[in-house]
Amino acid sequence: MKMKKIKIFSFLYCYVIIATFLGAQQKGIIKLTSKDIEINLDSAKMGLSISNFWKYKSGDSFGWASPEYVHEDWDTLRSNFNIDSIPQNTWTGIGWFRLRILVDSSLKNQTIAFLLLQNGASEIYLDGQLIKKFGTVASGDKEVTYNPRKIPFGVHFDEKDSHLIAIRYSNSNYLDYLKIFNLYNELPGFSLRIAELDEAVTALDRSDVINTIVQISLSGVIFALGLIHLLIYSFHHKDKANFHYSLFAFAFTLMLVEGTFNRFLTQNIYYIILSIFNTIIILILFLFLTRFLYTIYYGKVIRFFWLLVFLSVVDVLTGFILRNEFVFFSFMLSVVVLSLVEGMRIVVLGIKHKRTGAWIIGTGFSGFFLLVAFVLVVNFLGNAKVVSLEWLLVILYSGFLSIPLSMSIYLARSFALTNKNLEIKLLEVKQLSEKTIEQERKEAEINLLREKEQLQLK
Repeated sequence: MKMKKIKIFSFLYCYVIIATFLGAQQKGIIKLTSKDIEINLDSAKMGLSISNFWKYKSGDSFGWASPEYVHEDWDTLRSNFNIDSIPQNTWTGIGWFRLRILVDSSLKNQTIAFLLLQNGASEIYLDGQLIKKFGTVASGDKEVTYNPRKIPFGVHFDEKDSHLIAIRYSNSNYLDYLKIFNLYNELPGFSLRIAELDEAVTALDRSDVINTIVQISLSGVIFALGLIHLLIYSFHHKDKANFHYSLFAFAFTLMLVEGTFNRFLTQNIYYIILSIFNTIIILILFLFLTRFLYTIYYGKVIRFFWLLVFLSVVDVLTGFILRNEFVFFSFMLSVVVLSLVEGMRIVVLGIKHKRTGAWIIGTGFSGFFLLVAFVLVVNFLGNAKVVSLEWLLVILYSGFLSIPLSMSIYLARSFALTNKNLEIKLLEVKQLSEKTIEQERKEAEINLLREKEQLQLK
């Protein structure tokens, strides 16, 4: 009986704690400890995301920054909301987000890091005081958007038990771009993450350095390979495979360079333009990949290639004329998937029919699928303890490199085999010429002896 009472009491205690915690979250309150904001690159822990349970109100009033202001009647909204998943007119271009944070003793009188990712402009207030602003918050043309892209900045918590974060936020350009382009696939809101300050700066430096070095190195290698094969084609126009590979390599290089630039963009309009440009580059990339495979295995273009070209043209026209995001990216994804499937089909047939060098291209495709799939699975499972973040990036980029590298090796091997066969043919011609010359010499000697004999008889 005593044990039963203890169980009931424990159950009620846990229920009250959980209900209190959830109720606090629903009222725009979260509890925060030093453990919550830890950063551990080996376990992929990057602090605490606080995108949920914000209190939100459309409109603009500086009185809403005050910690004394009561926001209980405000809507509850994710800060990184999707425009299609909220009631119409909830987001009108400008509004305020409020969230109260309860801190324990480990975070009192401590400076922590805020990492913000946004597509609009923001002013961040802590307990009524403006501590940071990104861009110019306004409606219409006066708005200036700025995306800090998770660059950490310090926020000091004093000895108080709770703090009020209020964010004045605008992204009126989002609605304009949505009406004009209908291609704006980024979320109109923002994502805020709280983390340890020193570790956040260190993690950012490591990530930027690794990504920049790997992307620039990779783009340099692929561009050099493309240039080499273009020079080979310029001296031997009959080998179209080198020409198609060079175009594929140049498109690949542009895609990598675009990815590098994209990480430093801070305004929406440039991001939209670069995204559309990148989509076109991806289409060109996979078209020339398919064209290259047709050249080396068939020596001609088959009808399926023109289907891919048609889908690519429709994709571009959809983007610039119809301006339909779903159709735009659906066509692009269709071209990418169909190109990869067609590429694997050609490679498998080449290996099956024992085409020279088919296994090299097959190794490249297999490496791409296996390495990228490995990264996706690890990322999905969140099990970065087995593989660190740095090694995941190296594995991912190695997967991207495997296809163009295998294509270049195939062409180099093909070129070497052609030269080797040419040397063999030249040697055969030389030997045949020597035999012919020797035979003619013997015949000449025989004819000369016959003439001498005829002269002696006369």
